[in-house]
Amino acid sequence: VLLVSSKIMSINELSIAVITSSPVQGERLPALWSSWLARAQERCGGVVVVSDIAVKCTRMTSMCIPTVKCACEASHWGLPCKTACAFEESFRNAPLAKWHIRVMDDTVVDIDAL
Repeated sequence: VLLVSSKIMSINELSIAVITSSPVQGERLPALWSSWLARAQERCGGVVVVSDIAVKCTRMTSMCIPTVKCACEASHWGLPCKTACAFEESFRNAPLAKWHIRVMDDTVVDIDAL
């Protein structure tokens, strides 16, 4: 539960957009999934991953989160483009969320503390 200006906010009012890129997403997304992203998908109002290539769900893994391919460079220079895409997709994916945050694929979010 978050306290926002003396009003209690529920975690399901939060949408999280994760930005990654093709050179590292195969390594980083499974680590994020096992450390905090799976719990975020269960508890938050929305979770989406944005990358320069699509991430597909497979039956070989339990990891399945909405992913979006953005026409952005897989580099530091593509970050502003992916950030804009991340927020657009976050609003589309979770239109009722009151809070939308963007994190990078090297960020850990303590979902249990929210």
